[in-house]
Amino acid sequence: MGLIVYAVYFVLGALLLPFAPLVVWIGGYFRPDWRNDWPARFGFAPRRADRPIVVWCSSVGEVNTAQRLVRALLAAGRAPVLLAVYTPAGLRRARELFPGVAATHAPLDSLPATWLWLRRVRPRATLLFETEIWPAFIFTAARSGGRVALVNGRLSDRAFPRYRRLRWFWRPALRRLDVVAVQTAEFAARFRELGAFAERVRVAGSFKFDIEPPAPPPATIRAVYDAFVAGRRPLVAGSTHDPEEKIAAEALRALRAEFPDAALIVAPRHVERAEQVAAVVREAGLTVARRSTAAPAQAAQADVLLLDVIGELSWAYSLGEAAFVGGSFGDRGGQNMLEPAAAGVAVVIGPRTPNFQLEAATLQAAGGLLVIARPEDLAPALSGLLRDPVRRAAMAAAAKEAVAAHRGAADRTARLVLDDPRSGNFP
Repeated sequence: MGLIVYAVYFVLGALLLPFAPLVVWIGGYFRPDWRNDWPARFGFAPRRADRPIVVWCSSVGEVNTAQRLVRALLAAGRAPVLLAVYTPAGLRRARELFPGVAATHAPLDSLPATWLWLRRVRPRATLLFETEIWPAFIFTAARSGGRVALVNGRLSDRAFPRYRRLRWFWRPALRRLDVVAVQTAEFAARFRELGAFAERVRVAGSFKFDIEPPAPPPATIRAVYDAFVAGRRPLVAGSTHDPEEKIAAEALRALRAEFPDAALIVAPRHVERAEQVAAVVREAGLTVARRSTAAPAQAAQADVLLLDVIGELSWAYSLGEAAFVGGSFGDRGGQNMLEPAAAGVAVVIGPRTPNFQLEAATLQAAGGLLVIARPEDLAPALSGLLRDPVRRAAMAAAAKEAVAAHRGAADRTARLVLDDPRSGNFP
C-alpha cells in the first residue's frame, strides 16, 4: 500500500510543481527572503563536480545543532561539505556560521526538483536531520548511488503516535536509508517499529550536547549589552513564543518589588515578531530597547533589551544570572535549554518540552534545571534563584557539567556515516 501511495504522492508533486514558483513569487511580497536563491528550490542548485557530503537542515535550530557535525566532517577531509537548508532564515544562519562552506536551499520534495537538484550536486552522501524524512528526495538519492542517512534522529512522545498510524507510508522511505543514527535507545526502537532495518539503526546520542562556546559579538555590539547589564541583575528569556514574552515581562515587574535592579533580555524564537514583542513589553509598563537599533545610552535606560537579531542568543545567555527557555508553555514542544546550560546559567523551563525530553531529563537529573508548572510560577522561581546565590551557582555548575559529560554525538555520527561497517569505508 505504501508504494501505491508514494506513486500518487510523486505524481501529485510533479503536477503541482509548476505552480510553486508563483506561490514563491507572491509570498515574496510579504516575505522578501522567500525569493533568495529560489531556483535551488526547484532543482537548479549550483553545479558541483566534487561530490560533496550534503548536510540537510530544516531551519535555524538545526543549523545551529549541526555545527559540530559539519566541523567533524570537514576535519575528516574525506569530501567537501554542502549545507542544504529549507528556510531562508536557516540559510542565512548557515552562511554566517560557515562562511567557507557552500550553502544552498534544499529542493521541494517533488521528483523533478529532487532529480535535477541531485543531478547538479551529485552528493556522495546526504545526511538528513532528526525527522526530515522526505520520500521523493530519499527515493531519488538512493537510486543515484550516494549514501543516505538520517542523523540525530528522534521521535518524541507527541510525534510518535502520528508516525506509527502512518507507518505503512514511512516504511518504504526508511528502508532506503543506509544509516539511522538516533539520540536514544527509545528512539531507536521507535524507528525500527516504523520499518527501518534494525541493523542500520544506531544510538549515537544528541548533537545538542555538542554545543561549542559562542564567539562574542564585535566590540560595538558588546557595548550595547555592557551598557544594559551594568549595575543590573540581568535575566534572559530565550526562544520565546506568544504569550511567553508577556509572562516574562510580568515576572520582571513582580521581581522589581524585591530586586529593583532586575532587568530582562528577551529573544523571541522568530525575530520577525520583534515589533509585536516590543508592544507586549510596553503594555506591561516597561521600557524596551531593540538590539538592532539601540545605542548604549538607550540600552542603559531600558528595562528590557529585545534581541531582534539572529545568532547572539547563545552568547547573551552567559550574561544572565538565570534564564527562562521558551516554547515550554503551550504546544510548541520546547526549545533548546542546553544553550544556557552550556553557558553556565541556572535554567528554568515550563512543563511542556516533548521535543527535548532527553535534554530536559539529563539536566533535571543533574540538578541543573528547574521545571515550573504554571506561568505565574516564573516570578517566584526567578526570585528564589536571585535570593540564593549558592543554589544558583550549584545549578549553573551542574547544568554545565551535564552538557560536557554528554558531548561526542556528532563525532560518533560522523564515524558511522564515513565508516559504515556494512559497506566498507566511505568512498
